[in-house]
Amino acid sequence: MKTTTIKTFFNNLGITTNVLNEDKGVLELPYVGGMMVAVSDSSKSQVEATARFRYVSSKNQTMVASAVDLTQPGGSTVVPGVDTRVPVFSVFAGRFEDAYATNGHRITGNRLLVLMQEMDQLTSGKQKPKTPYLSWLCKALGINRPRSLEDLQNIIIEAAEHPEAASIPAIQQLLVGRGTRHAVLTVNPKVEYRDTEPTVNESDWMFIDLERLVIGGITDTQASVIRKTATAFEKATEGQAVPTLPRVQKATREMAIEMLVA
Repeated sequence: MKTTTIKTFFNNLGITTNVLNEDKGVLELPYVGGMMVAVSDSSKSQVEATARFRYVSSKNQTMVASAVDLTQPGGSTVVPGVDTRVPVFSVFAGRFEDAYATNGHRITGNRLLVLMQEMDQLTSGKQKPKTPYLSWLCKALGINRPRSLEDLQNIIIEAAEHPEAASIPAIQQLLVGRGTRHAVLTVNPKVEYRDTEPTVNESDWMFIDLERLVIGGITDTQASVIRKTATAFEKATEGQAVPTLPRVQKATREMAIEMLVA
């Protein structure tokens, strides 16, 4: 079953899971910010579902973590600085212009954070706003500067259809929308050691963009917890070959489930 290894991984960490649709690989983490998790058979099918996940997370104002079966290529990554292999997720939180709460999850990629800041500069009415990254992106795409985040999202979606788009990392990352291609599971940095190890409640768990985690500095507690997730990952895939790659509301929830499994 699609959800077997992911469900086992979360359960090994004491995280409650509710399987919403076993055949389609959809489950939820009710006490981890209400995150929904959709499991794909392969990295290829995960990428192909990008537009659908972005649409579902925007329309239903709910986050979706996309994962690959942990025994498949693309299902895991190594966390720099901790040097352990853990599951990796793409997390969707709608389109650029969406602003609903992410419930503590830090899943907006650095590229988009910079673009959001520069769009604020551009629309603030200030004379000669400094927008170096936005200017570079527009020049690379051969377009005029957009007037809103909604326009920028539409431009990225259109640009992604170009044959050469796959070779431009910025487009592939931004195509996710308000989210990230590469997130890992850890805990809020405010969680502290008590006695000999961190005391972690389910509500302390969070998904975080991997780049933001590394650049921002991994706390001792987070490093300890990441090692635990690595152990949970190993147990979930025990006896199976793991390919190595280079480094809501009830009605709303049900609508999202239906869209995810369609």
